[in-house]
Amino acid sequence: MSDLRFSVLGRMEVASGGEQVPVPPGRRRAVLACLLVHAGRPVTADALVEAAWSDDLPRDPRASLHTVVSRLRTLLGAAALTVGPGGYTLEIEGGAIDADRFAALAERARGAPPKRAADLLREALGLWRGPAYAEFADRDFAAPEAERLERLRLEVTEDRSAALLDAGASEEAVRLVEALLVDHPFRERAVQLLLTGLYRAGRQADALDRYRRHRTILAEELGLDPSPALRDLEARILGHDLLPAHGGAVPTVPAWLDTSTAFFGRDATLDDLVTAVADSRTVTVTGVGGVGKSRLVAQGLPRLVERLGLPVMVVELASVPPGRAATAVADAFGLRPRAGNVTRDLLEYLSIDRALVVLDNCEHLLEEVAEVVDAVMRRCARVRVLATSRHRLGVTSERVVPLAPFPVPATGDTTSGPGTDPAVQLFVDRVRRLRPGFELTAGNAESVAAVCRRLDGLPLALEMAASRAATLGVGDVLDGLDGSTADEPLPDLRAVVEWSVRLLSASERRLLGQLSVFVGSFVTDDVTSLTGRLSRWPEDGGVVAALGELVESHLLVREERGVAVRFRMLALVRAYADGLLTASGEADAVRCAHAEWAGERVARAARDWNSGRAVAAGESLVRAGPDLAAAVRWTLAVGRLDVAAPLVGCVRQCPHWLPGIELGDLIVEVAERCAEAGDPSLAVGTAAGALACTDRGELERARELAAAAYALSDDAGTGFLAGFANVVSEFYAGDYDAASDWLHRVAELPGLAPGLRAEPPITVALLECYHGDLATARACADAALLGAEAAGSEPARAFALYAVGEVEAKEDPRQGEVRFREAAAEAERIGSEHVHHVARLGLFAVLVRQGRHREALDLVMPLLHDLRRAAMWPQLWTTLRIAAELLAACERPRDAAFLLGAVQAADDAPQLVGDDIARYRHLADQLTTLLGATAAGRITELAVGVARAQVADWAVSVVEQTRSARTG
Repeated sequence: MSDLRFSVLGRMEVASGGEQVPVPPGRRRAVLACLLVHAGRPVTADALVEAAWSDDLPRDPRASLHTVVSRLRTLLGAAALTVGPGGYTLEIEGGAIDADRFAALAERARGAPPKRAADLLREALGLWRGPAYAEFADRDFAAPEAERLERLRLEVTEDRSAALLDAGASEEAVRLVEALLVDHPFRERAVQLLLTGLYRAGRQADALDRYRRHRTILAEELGLDPSPALRDLEARILGHDLLPAHGGAVPTVPAWLDTSTAFFGRDATLDDLVTAVADSRTVTVTGVGGVGKSRLVAQGLPRLVERLGLPVMVVELASVPPGRAATAVADAFGLRPRAGNVTRDLLEYLSIDRALVVLDNCEHLLEEVAEVVDAVMRRCARVRVLATSRHRLGVTSERVVPLAPFPVPATGDTTSGPGTDPAVQLFVDRVRRLRPGFELTAGNAESVAAVCRRLDGLPLALEMAASRAATLGVGDVLDGLDGSTADEPLPDLRAVVEWSVRLLSASERRLLGQLSVFVGSFVTDDVTSLTGRLSRWPEDGGVVAALGELVESHLLVREERGVAVRFRMLALVRAYADGLLTASGEADAVRCAHAEWAGERVARAARDWNSGRAVAAGESLVRAGPDLAAAVRWTLAVGRLDVAAPLVGCVRQCPHWLPGIELGDLIVEVAERCAEAGDPSLAVGTAAGALACTDRGELERARELAAAAYALSDDAGTGFLAGFANVVSEFYAGDYDAASDWLHRVAELPGLAPGLRAEPPITVALLECYHGDLATARACADAALLGAEAAGSEPARAFALYAVGEVEAKEDPRQGEVRFREAAAEAERIGSEHVHHVARLGLFAVLVRQGRHREALDLVMPLLHDLRRAAMWPQLWTTLRIAAELLAACERPRDAAFLLGAVQAADDAPQLVGDDIARYRHLADQLTTLLGATAAGRITELAVGVARAQVADWAVSVVEQTRSARTG
C-alpha cells in the first residue's frame, strides 16, 4: 500500500488509492498517531505502550502492543510497519502526510514571486481541517508536534498576508490577519501586517486607530509597550512611509575611495543624489564605465550620513563572481549565516537594523542584486540602498540618478585659463598633481580641449590621459589618440585603456596582465612574490620599476593607509588586463603562482596565529580573504586539489578565526572533492571541511568527512582538524562523553604544533565544568592556561582565560569576573571573534547574579548586537535568558516574562543544564505569581508570535529604557 496517505491537520484520517481506510477508535488510532509523529524514525515499544494505555497498563503490555500492531498491519499493509532494534517504524513515502506537504509548500513559497507565493500558501493552508492531531493534541506524545504545527500554521498565515501585500492585494491581506488576530490578539507580526495593509489600502486613519487600540490593550492587559518595530511603523505611517528623523550621534563615514583630489563639475548632480536618497529607499546611479559613479557616491556619503543619520556599509561587487551577491553583502556586514540560509539570515539581520547599504559596480550581477534589493525593500523597512551600475536594477520604487560624461568645449573655444569646462579643469588638475608647473595657456588650450573632446569628457579616460601628458606632453598625447585633428570621440573606455597600454613596454604590459589575478589590494612584496614564481623576470628592481610605471599610467590605483602603501586595479582595467594575460599563454602558470602565493600567505598566517603574532596574522587573513577565495576557486576549476587541500587546511588551523561565508563554502567544496579522490595527501582538505561543517550546523556531514579524513591519514594536522570536528559535533549534540573521548584522542596526537596542542585541555575543562566536576575542571583549566602561555599562542590563551573564568565563576564570582574581562580584552585585541563574544556572555551572567545591574545593562547592549550579527543564536538565547533575570531584578517583570517566553519557545535555544534548570524554573514561577497566571500566559503567547530578530530588537529597546531610567 505505497499509496497510503495520512491526514493529521485535523482529525486523523487514512486513505489508500483515494479511498478512506477506517481506523477504529481506541488503541490502534493512538499507536498510529504516535508512529505518525515520528514517521520514518523508530519508536520504542515503551513509548507506544504509553501512547496506547497511558497509566492503565494491561497485564502484559508487550503482548498487548503486539496485537495492536498486528491489527494495524492488517489495515495498512505489512510493509508499512517494520520493527528493528530501535523499535517500530512507520515506513511511508515522502509527502504521504499532509503535515509534510504543508511544510513543503511553505518552503517552496519562500523563494517564489509574491503572487505565486500567495497561491502556494493558500494551497498549504487549505490542507487544514481543524487542530493538528485534534483528538490527541492534549496527549504527551502528540502535544509538542501539535503545538509546533499550530505555530507553523500561524506563521504561514502571516506569510500569506505578507505575500498578498507584496502582490498589491492589500484588502485581502487585511482580512486574513484580522481573522487571525481574533483568536491571537498579541501576534506582533500580524499587527504589523494589519497596519501596513490598512495603510497601503489608503486607510491611514484606520491604521493609526488600530495601532492605538493595540497599544492600549498591551498596556492594560500585559503592562507592556509596543515593540520598537511597531513604534517605527507608526512613525512611518504618520510620515507617509518616510523614515523618522534621526537623533543622537552622527555615524562615521567609512573609509572607501580616496576623495582627496579635487571634485569638478558635479555639484548639481551631487545635490540631486542627496535629495534622491533622502526621498527614496532605492537609488541607482547609472552611467557608462569610467564616468565617475563611485566617486560621486563617495563624495556624497558625508552629506548623506549627516542628513539621514544612518550608518553606512559599502559592498564592492566588482570582483564578486555570479551567484555570490547575497554572500558578498552578508560578508561585508560580518554575518555568519548557516549554510543555505545566507539571504534569509541577511534579511533577518537587516529587518531590525538601520543602514544605508552602498552596492558598488552591480552591472555583472544585475539580476541577483535586484532580487536581494527587492527583498530588502519588502522586509527591511529601515534600510536604504544606494547602488552604482551601468544599468538600473529594475526594482519597484527605484529612483535613477543618471550620470553623463562631462560636457566638452566646442571646437575653436580657446579658453585662456582653467575656465568653467569641468573636463578641462579635471585634466589640468590631474596633470598638475604630477607636474606642478603645468599651466593652461593660449598655446596649449586648444590641444587640451581636443583631448577632452577626443575622450568624450569621460573622467577616468581624462585622468589616464593626464598621467601621460605629465610625462609626454599634451601634444604627444593628442597624437597618440589617433590624430590631433580628429574630434570624434573614441568608442568606449576600453579603447582609452588600450591606448594607455600601448605606451607601456613589453615587460610593463606583461606585469599588468599578471597583476589581474589579484582580486583585492596588494603590496609590493606580493608582486615580487608572485613574479618570482614565474620565468623570464629580471631582478626585483625591474618588477618594482614596472609597477611604478603602471601607477604613473593610472592603470593601478595607489592607496596610502597609514604607513602602508597598497595598490589595486580598477574593474575596467582588470577586464582588459585579464585579456592580456589570456593572450600571453601563461594564464595557468600565473594563476597557479597566485594560488601558491595565497597558500604561502595563509601558511605563514597560521604559524603566526598560533605563535604570538595573532594580530598581524588576523589582519593578513582578512586582507587576503578575497584572493584566498579566488585561488581556491581556480584550484577547483582546474582540479589542482594538491594546492587547494593544504591551503584550506592552514585556514582552519587558526582556531577561533572565522573565515567569511564564501571562503567557508569553498572549504567544504574542497573537502567533498578531496574525500572523493581518496588520496591520503589530500586528507587535510577533507578534515578542514569537516570542521567548517560544524560552523554551518551540518553535524552529520562533519562526522562523515572527519571519518573519511581519519581513514586516509594519520598526519597530526589532519588529526587535529578531524578530531575537533567530532568534538564540536558531539558537544552540540549533547553527548559530552563522546566529545570528551575525542578530545583525549586529539590531545594524544604526536607531532602536534605547540599552539594547537594547547587547545584540547581547554575544552576538556569546559566539559568538566558543565558536568559539575569543578575540581577536575579547575585543574584542566589551569594546566591549559599554562600550556597556552608556554606555547606562545594568543588565541589559545584567550580561550583558556575564558575557561578559567567559567570554572572560577562557580566558586568565586569576583575572580571569575576578572578572568572573563581578561579573556574578552585579549580576544578583542587579536580578533578572536568567538571567544570575545562568549567571554562577555560569561561576564554578563556574573554581573547579573552579583546584583551589579548598571554594569550588566551597559555590557549587554553591544553584546546583543554582536551576537545577532554573528548569527550565534544559541549564545544569543542564553543572553536573553540572563537578560530576563536582569529585568526581573530591575522590577520589569512583564518584560522579563516576555523574554523568558520567547526563549522557551525557540527551537534553537540551548537546553538548560546543571543549576540553570532550577534557576529558570524558579524565575518562571516567580513571574507567574507576580503577574498572575492569565497575564503571564498572554505575555508568553505574545512572545511566541514575535520573530526572533524582533525579540532581540525588543530586548535592546527594553534594556535601553531600563538604563535610561536608572541613570535618570
